[in-house]
Amino acid sequence: NRNKNFFMLWTIGLKSEIFELKFVIWMIKAMRGNYIHISDEQLAKKFGCSRQRIGRVKRQLKKDKIIKYKPGIIFLNPAYIWKGSAYAREQAEAEYYRFEEDEI
Repeated sequence: NRNKNFFMLWTIGLKSEIFELKFVIWMIKAMRGNYIHISDEQLAKKFGCSRQRIGRVKRQLKKDKIIKYKPGIIFLNPAYIWKGSAYAREQAEAEYYRFEEDEI
C-alpha cells in the first residue's frame, strides 16, 4: 500500500511560543496511532519544565482543537495530524470523536 507510512501535518497556526511547536513535533514522533500514553510528570521531565507549563500547553492545544486528553493519554486530532493510510485516518477520526475526556 503506497499510503502505509504517509504522514501529514496541516498548517495549524500555532499561536503560542516555540515551545508549543516543539511539543507538537515531539508528539508527532512519539504517537502510536494517534495516541500518546504519558503523564504530565514524564512530559515535564522530558522537556525540562514544570507540570504547570505542560498543563498550559495542553490546554492551549485543546482549545485549538489539536488534541484531546485525559490523565496519562493524549489523543492527537487526525483532522490535523496523522500517520498511515487514508483508511487509518478515517478510523482515527471516528475514534477521536468518541474519545471522552475527563473534566480536569
